[in-house]
Amino acid sequence: MFDDAGTATRLGGVFYLLNALTAISVEEAPVTPWATLELHALGLLCGLGETWRLDPVWAVLAALDGREPHAPIERRGPASRPGVLRVEDAPWLQAPVEPLRGYGLSNLEPALLTWLSWSVLRLHDRLQTATGLEGPAELLVRPCQVFVTRTHVDIVDRIDRASLVARRAGLDRDPGWRPEFQRVVQFFFV
Repeated sequence: MFDDAGTATRLGGVFYLLNALTAISVEEAPVTPWATLELHALGLLCGLGETWRLDPVWAVLAALDGREPHAPIERRGPASRPGVLRVEDAPWLQAPVEPLRGYGLSNLEPALLTWLSWSVLRLHDRLQTATGLEGPAELLVRPCQVFVTRTHVDIVDRIDRASLVARRAGLDRDPGWRPEFQRVVQFFFV
């Protein structure tokens, strides 16, 4: 799946969400870590039209998650991860799901869609507080190259395109080794 030349994407800022998701504590996520990143990025981008759905970043995230591109994301049950709240028993049951309908998220089971809606609202609030931006486009739409190996995910951007907003918010700091992702994740500006 992964090319030595890397994968060009217009959505390199999706990887900034790794740091933001840590800040809102999504350990209770009922899906795998790579799927958590993918779902939150999809949720934040859902109001920006459909063209971003064709970006290669989704294939990269699916491959990192061990899925085929565009394969449905399934939740893990509480038995697969001791201590995780059951989706049906959690505080997100009252979250509005209508904003997330469509945009590649309609194939999620209802409880997972409700969890995602609640979690995306938390993430959006965190990003807005940290950056002062109204919407996610300025953060997430970042042309770059993504290089994936057995041990690393390297996101390479040009230094003249570095986002001062992301820098001030600490979103482009290297996550480093993330055991839950089974990779070292680093940002490079060249």
